[in-house]
Formats: sequence, C-alpha cells, structure tokens
Amino acid sequence: MGGGQVYRAAMPFADDLVVTKIDHEYSNADTFAPEIGDEWILDDPGTYSVSKTNLGYRFERYLRA
Repeated sequence: MGGGQVYRAAMPFADDLVVTKIDHEYSNADTFAPEIGDEWILDDPGTYSVSKTNLGYRFERYLRA
C-alpha cells in the first residue's frame, strides 16, 4: 500500500508524531518509515514494555520544533 510514502507525504503537515519503536530488526524489509529530522524534538521517550510475545517496544512522541 505504500506505507512509507504515505507517512513521508503527511509529515510536512503534522505538528506531532507518535512513533512505535520495536526492538527487532527485519533483514528482509523493503519499506521504511521516513527519517525523523532535526525539525522534531523528542517530547516523551516513552516507557519500555514487553509484549506477550517477548518483543520489546515503546511509544515515542515528537513535537515539531
């Protein structure tokens, strides 16, 4: 569905971002979220949690500088 392109196109119109950080790397991934540039400030680094599948994650909130 072009998820990476949709996020990239919408970011110039956003004032804040809520990003889910997952502690896992996928070696065969072909789509990536856009980079979060210097125009964004980490407002809330989130709390680290572990899912029922033992996958670590956290939600981070960024505000436009």
